[in-house]
Amino acid sequence: MKNYAPMLVLGMFVLSACIKHPEELPLPKPFLIKRIVQVLETFRRTPKPGDTPTQLSKWIWELEYNNNCQLRLFRFYTSFIDTIKMRLSSTHIFLYDSQDRIKEIRTQYPESSRIGRQIFSYHGNEKLPFLEETVPAGDYIQGYAYRGDTVLSLFILPDLTDTLGYIYKNGNITSWYLRDPRGASIIYDKYDNNPPIQKFMNLSRGDIISFPDEARLPRLSRNNWTRYNTVYFHSDRHIRYNELSLPVFLYTLQRLPQQVNRFSTRFEY
Repeated sequence: MKNYAPMLVLGMFVLSACIKHPEELPLPKPFLIKRIVQVLETFRRTPKPGDTPTQLSKWIWELEYNNNCQLRLFRFYTSFIDTIKMRLSSTHIFLYDSQDRIKEIRTQYPESSRIGRQIFSYHGNEKLPFLEETVPAGDYIQGYAYRGDTVLSLFILPDLTDTLGYIYKNGNITSWYLRDPRGASIIYDKYDNNPPIQKFMNLSRGDIISFPDEARLPRLSRNNWTRYNTVYFHSDRHIRYNELSLPVFLYTLQRLPQQVNRFSTRFEY
C-alpha cells in the first residue's frame, strides 16, 4: 500500500507558499485593547426604544500583553442569567517561537484540572500556520493551505474528515463552503475601510477572538464587514472610533426568523 503522507505534506507546502502578506509592525501597548465587554439582548421582534429584552447575556475578555506587545493571555468571563454576576469560564495562555509566531495556546478551566493545548506548525518563515493540533480534546487536527484568494482548511476528527473553503476578494472574506465550492454564496457583502478589530490585539488570525456572526478565519480580512446575509438571517453592524481612530464600540443587530439579537460590544484600552 502506498504512503501518500509525504505527497500531502508537499502539496500543503506548495499551496501555502502561493500567498504572501506583508506583516505590519505590532501596535504599541497604548493602542492595544485591554478589555472587551459584550452584552446580548434578545427580543421577539425588532426592538423599539423602551422594549424589554426576553434574555440578557454578557461576556468579558481581559487581555494582557508581553514586553513585545504580543497577546500573553486572556481571561474569558460569562453570564447567562444576569449581567452583574460574572463567572470565569477559561484562561488562555499564549506561547511564541523565536520568530514571534504563536506556537501554542494553553486553555485552563477553573472547574477542571484539564488543560487544552493548541499546537501550531509553520513552513520556514511563513507567518501563518499550515497545521494545528488540539490535544487532548479528541485529537483534533486541522491543516491549512493558502491558495490565492482561497484558504482551504482540512480538519480531521476521530470519526470525521472534511474540508472548509474560505473565499476572499480584495483581501476580505466574502463566503465560505463545506466540501464543494459550488455551494458558496456571498455572505459578507459590505465592508468599511478600517483595519479589523483583531489588529488592535496584534492578532493575524480571526479564530482566537471573534465577534457575533464572524467566521472564525484562519487569516484575517483586511477590513471590517458591516453587512452579513444568509438565507435564514441578516445582520448589520456599526463600529464607532475615537479621536485616535481606535475602535471603541461595536453594535450588531442580528435578525433571525423568530427573534432579534442586539449585541453591544465595548473596547477598553
